[in-house]
Amino acid sequence: VLPKVTVADATVVESNSGTKNIVFTVTLDKAATAPVSVAYATSNGTATAGSDFTAKSGTVTFAAGVTSQQISVAVVGDT
Repeated sequence: VLPKVTVADATVVESNSGTKNIVFTVTLDKAATAPVSVAYATSNGTATAGSDFTAKSGTVTFAAGVTSQQISVAVVGDT
C-alpha cells in the first residue's frame, strides 16, 4: 500500500512589487521502503497564474525513509 500524500496550507504576505516565495510542505503519512514520486501542478483559484503567482509543475521525489519535502512557488507582488 502506497503512503497517503498531503499538502499543508501555506501563507505569505504579498508585497506591492517584486516576488516572494511561498513554500508548501508535502508529507507522506508513512515512510516508504522505496522512492515515491508525486506529480504536482499549481492551478488558478482566488489567485491567477501570471498575475499573482508563477505557474509551476513538476515531480517531487521522496527517497526511501523520507516523509517530508517542500515545493516553492513564486508569488508576484502587485498593487
